[in-house]
Amino acid sequence: MKKVLIISMMFFLASGITVKAQTEKGKFLVAGSNRLELNIGSEKQKYDGDFVEGTKVSYFDFDFQPRAGYFFIKNLAAGLFMDVDIYSYKDEDENYGYTYKGTTFIIGPFVRYYIPVCDKLIPFAEGQVGFGIDNYKYQPNSGGDWTKTNEGVFTYRIGGGATYFFNEMVGADLFLGFLHDSYKLKDDDNPERAASSKYIYNEFIMQLGIVVILD
Repeated sequence: MKKVLIISMMFFLASGITVKAQTEKGKFLVAGSNRLELNIGSEKQKYDGDFVEGTKVSYFDFDFQPRAGYFFIKNLAAGLFMDVDIYSYKDEDENYGYTYKGTTFIIGPFVRYYIPVCDKLIPFAEGQVGFGIDNYKYQPNSGGDWTKTNEGVFTYRIGGGATYFFNEMVGADLFLGFLHDSYKLKDDDNPERAASSKYIYNEFIMQLGIVVILD
């Protein structure tokens, strides 16, 4: 009984050990998050005030976002991030259905500053800027020709969150912030599209991930 009590006390004390060494100067930060979407649904369109049932559509989106940084000073890490997105969209209408398939690759710098107000749950502010390419192909129907498109991508995001450290090496990330994406047409098989075409997306996002601190 005494052994069980001693072991229980040691475990309790160990679980309460403050975690203060993760964000020291000279350490490395490795983090990653991903999003996987796979669903099938239906679309509706409205004509003259009436809804018309659409065809089934299917979506697939796998987005992996690794990053690696170095603590140049205490609590401040900077490094590079990558964003690799593989996606597809298919409308299953026999006559008018269309299909998109593509891959997006983005790379750029990021900066994260931890605010050491707590021991294990440590808030942070973060910003990143990236550049990349978006290559996709489009098929207007099941028997049509594929049209290939190449777009340049510019993105940035700013916001903050917190990391909950389970121990001195591993933690769980929560990020909340603003994301801006812009896509500019560089090359297209379809001559009707203007070379200056540009698409801009702004959104607020929430993201979960894993953080590993290395010496």
